Amino acid sequence: MNREQAKELLPIIKAYADGKEIEIRSDNEWRVLADPNFGGNTKSYRVKLEPRVIFVDNETNKIVGPHGAARWQVTKFIEVLEDK
Repeated sequence: MNREQAKELLPIIKAYADGKEIEIRSDNEWRVLADPNFGGNTKSYRVKLEPRVIFVDNETNKIVGPHGAARWQVTKFIEVLEDK
């Protein structure tokens, strides 16, 4: 591993140290690594994406933050994450 590869992996290694799950891209699919060794192509690793909660006003179909959830009639959505 050279210095540039180390710089690219640093945020991923930090996230792993903080307890987040790390994924590797294999056969055009992201898979969770139980015990990553961080070898090979640095572009093949990422921190596992976490879904976001989105609140939508039922009358206007506009996104409102959780701060507005008490004031409006809202529907709560869990964002579905797509592999890119």
